[in-house]
Amino acid sequence: MGIYRQVVFYDQIGSGVTLKANTENLGEISLDRFGPQLAAVIAATVGGKSPGREKEGRATQGYHLYGHGWGGIVILDAAQKGLLPPGVRSVTLASVPGSTKGWVRDRIALIDTLSPTTKAALLGGDGQFPPSSDFTAALDVYTEKYFCHRAVEAGCLKVTLDNFGVQGWSALTGGRYFSEGGELKGWHADPVGLERYLQGIPVMLMRGEDDEISPQSLGELETALAASHVERTVDLRNAASCQHIDNWEPHLEQVKAFQDRAEGKKDNYDDDDS
Repeated sequence: MGIYRQVVFYDQIGSGVTLKANTENLGEISLDRFGPQLAAVIAATVGGKSPGREKEGRATQGYHLYGHGWGGIVILDAAQKGLLPPGVRSVTLASVPGSTKGWVRDRIALIDTLSPTTKAALLGGDGQFPPSSDFTAALDVYTEKYFCHRAVEAGCLKVTLDNFGVQGWSALTGGRYFSEGGELKGWHADPVGLERYLQGIPVMLMRGEDDEISPQSLGELETALAASHVERTVDLRNAASCQHIDNWEPHLEQVKAFQDRAEGKKDNYDDDDS
């Protein structure tokens, strides 16, 4: 991707270097802080105006957004609250649910496919801290089957998981995988807000063939994005949720082709784009 376009990846609040720089503020982690952070990153790297900083930023250039899993929720939440600077050319959502209720529903359905022992360990240990060794071992089984087939060898995934602070995870999810909790409890894609701020914007929904996000959840998200120009890809073979790790080359080829199409049709999608 970086060969054709500038790619900006940042550490969200509560993770990576941002975690280390803001240790004293971890208790303030909330969903309402992630959208403004995304907007500020866009304003600083692409140009435009982030909320509360209207006088800053260069003339807005067009930009594409890519979000995987939780990152997609950040994009959707920021969009439906009107926080994104103008100039969105496209949005790619990889393995993103339409609601946390649906996300939990999908995960519960999948653990029914695992052994009774593994299922019992996952349900019995969900939300407990520190997690038991039985829960950790069972979660590794679930992760390799439905989240990332290459979890053992994917060093980037390990770095990401290791660098996401316990307090951040607890604040967002209540430390839970298989039940709702924390800041994300009750979250859902809001059709009214998305129509207001992503109307006419091309959006691509993607999932792996072994994804933890079900076709039902993807369909619910597509319904919420009815005012956008939505494309759904064929489920990526040999991939779970982490399509960008399990089968990265065809995944990124699809993303690039979609962004190329969006740029070719930008006058039809976004009159404010420059």
